[in-house]
Amino acid sequence: MLVFTSSVENIGYGPLIVEGRRASRRVPTMRAVQLIALEKGGFRRVVGVGRLRYNVSPSHSHWHLLPFERYELRTLAGAQIVRDHKSGFCLTSDHQSPLPTLGPHAKQPIKGSDCARDRPRALRLLEGIAVGWGDIYIPAKEGQAIDIGGVPPGDYDLVHRVNVARILREADYSNNDSSMRIQLLPPPTPGALPGVVVLHTCETGIQC
Repeated sequence: MLVFTSSVENIGYGPLIVEGRRASRRVPTMRAVQLIALEKGGFRRVVGVGRLRYNVSPSHSHWHLLPFERYELRTLAGAQIVRDHKSGFCLTSDHQSPLPTLGPHAKQPIKGSDCARDRPRALRLLEGIAVGWGDIYIPAKEGQAIDIGGVPPGDYDLVHRVNVARILREADYSNNDSSMRIQLLPPPTPGALPGVVVLHTCETGIQC
């Protein structure tokens, strides 16, 4: 398995906020609605932006937005070889981004945005990323891996894509892909793990 860290940064005009609701605990998922903050106050509600499902794992148990991010391994010609099996994402503001933003940098994370952590019986929740903040997933967390079994040695692009179907509203979709050029090395001995060398990192684009 190829494991890695990923991060999504909000560098737009306003916060990315997703509200989840379900009418009954008999329904296993919540409907996701995007709340877009308006300049004069209040929010515009955008329905149909995905579903939220409670995810249980040793490292974290909370509600995940489906879909949101995707990881792919591609050839240098752009052909997808394999992709992740991630079970969605909890959107949080867990670190401040060093990148410049279009809107004012938020002083703190979005209030009440905790993905209903450890609350599988929740009927409503908020999750999101404040302007100037990011959501990081370290390799130890569930799903942060791509199975490279059977992938021959060579150079590849490890691609990280956000909001691929563009169901969440954004000011700019052009910066939703990033990539890393890596080289897979043959195992030094039979049964050993292959080596990985990072050749380049690219903040935007599916080809590095």
